Amino acid sequence: MVSGKSMMGLATAVLLIFAAQAHAGSATCSRSTKGEKKHTASDGSNCLASSDGSGKAKAKATGGASAQTFVETGGKSNSVASDQAMSEAESESKG
Repeated sequence: MVSGKSMMGLATAVLLIFAAQAHAGSATCSRSTKGEKKHTASDGSNCLASSDGSGKAKAKATGGASAQTFVETGGKSNSVASDQAMSEAESESKG
């Protein structure tokens, strides 16, 4: 059987982990009109969403990651990256 103090310590540790993750930075970029949107978060995560105005581009990065997405001639493009990874997505010709 686990003692009450051990359970309380475990519960506190779990809450601290979730609190730290909640305060970690994230970068989200969305673009449905012509142009680019860039953002860099406090944790170094960065995103870029670029659209020619014919579709929607969305990128999200967390944990120091980098995400980029591009839309040309219609369609939707979505890119997600986490934990220092890189992600890139592209939509062309209503793809």
